[in-house]
Amino acid sequence: MPKGKEVSSVFDAPVVFSGLGLLLSINNIFLLLIGVLVGAIFGALPGFTSAMGIAVMLPLTFAMHPEGAILTLASIYCGAMYGGSIPAILLRTPGTAGAAATVFDGYPMAQKGFAHKALITSAVASGMGGLFSAIVLFLMGPLLSYYALKFGPAEIFLIVLFGLTVLGSVSRENVVRGLLSGSFGLLLGTIGVDYRVAFPRMTFGITALFDGVPMIAALIGLLAFSELMFSVQKESLVTESEKIYVNIKTILRDALDVFSYPIDLLRAAIIGTVIGSIPGEGAAVANFVSYDQAKRFSKKSHLFGTGVTEGIIASEAANNAVTGGAMIPTFALGIPGSSSTALLLGGMMIHGLRAGPGIFERHGEIIYAVLWALLLANLVVIVIGVVGAKYLAKIINIPTRILVPIITMLTIIGSFAIRNNIFDVFIMLCFGILGYLLQKTGFSPVAAVIGLILGPLAERSFVTALNLSGGSYAIFFTSAICIVLWLLIVATLVVPYLLENRRARRRQKLL
Repeated sequence: MPKGKEVSSVFDAPVVFSGLGLLLSINNIFLLLIGVLVGAIFGALPGFTSAMGIAVMLPLTFAMHPEGAILTLASIYCGAMYGGSIPAILLRTPGTAGAAATVFDGYPMAQKGFAHKALITSAVASGMGGLFSAIVLFLMGPLLSYYALKFGPAEIFLIVLFGLTVLGSVSRENVVRGLLSGSFGLLLGTIGVDYRVAFPRMTFGITALFDGVPMIAALIGLLAFSELMFSVQKESLVTESEKIYVNIKTILRDALDVFSYPIDLLRAAIIGTVIGSIPGEGAAVANFVSYDQAKRFSKKSHLFGTGVTEGIIASEAANNAVTGGAMIPTFALGIPGSSSTALLLGGMMIHGLRAGPGIFERHGEIIYAVLWALLLANLVVIVIGVVGAKYLAKIINIPTRILVPIITMLTIIGSFAIRNNIFDVFIMLCFGILGYLLQKTGFSPVAAVIGLILGPLAERSFVTALNLSGGSYAIFFTSAICIVLWLLIVATLVVPYLLENRRARRRQKLL
């Protein structure tokens, strides 16, 4: 167990309120607002991730006070996680990998003319998920970081496998084609250098593929560019009859509607916080796991993928809860939970803050100022998202002859910006054509995306676990955490069918 002093420091009231006082200065509040806005912009631009936003802003924080610098970088992280949902909803282009599952219901809802509702739902769910994880970090950060270290490669593999269970239900029309598409995505994920023998696989001698398929470029191609090829055949993404005109009343109604799904919100926030706190995991896994669980335990699971509120809540509350979760090992152990928190950790070191056990004693006032900033930043996300939804939703009403060239340019810039490599643009175009052909033939590009994102994570964890065990598969069944995860995987596959059979029997009795 963690040392009592480390855990009890979380409840040091004088230091907690001293941190609040440190935050509540005009300068720090201004930096927080700027951080959320900059993060939202980076998240909304396909290919520009939260890590990029933090990397760009990091040199500008050198002259700031430590608390101002760290809360600015943390605010960028929060804003970017929300910003990724904006293009996912409006353009079927996840701004970040953590918003990939938002496409499932966000884009169909926007196509029906309810883009404002999808954006508001995303903002409120994102803010609430982030608030939950920030509160958990506030109250139990050191304690949870201790248990997060119990997750080794075997446990991480099972968590990713947990996320892959969504493949069986992602294609409502044809489950077999959905599974085939997902398997194809898994196959694409094997491209690159083999983890065991360091030998290139299916790279055809192209050195740019040694690190695998460029993830963001492939996502942009499969989801965004393929959709552009369909969009050019339309005058507008929505018809005039489907355009919904928004006022204050509808905005408030849609914002409050999110709170009518408390179980979905809480489940997604817990999943995001737990997965985010495991070093090496992140929003890409959390949003798929959360979406899958929401769908399996929903009474209207057959409507998921058509534009339902619960689907957006599941993805967005989970991926924003990752922000607080990822900071648990970063602050308490000095182990970054994601690429963004790795940069955040670098920023802390630059300003003389030593992360790890005892950080609450060494830098308690500054750390609590950052934790208070996380709470406030997520509230700002809600305000920005709700207020801006009315104006952002108008993007989808722009004629395609204007919108398509602009989006095309953004997809090219976003693909190039990842590694400053023109090869990534070529990859994006190839995957765009592939996504178009998949849709035309009745296969699911979304399932392929899931396989492509989660496949490399699963393989890396699987190989590492086997190396540690000397090739024994018993490593996946020996620890208590593994056993619990196996039970969860089996339960999520079996329980929904049992519930559906029970509901079917009840309907037959009523007839």
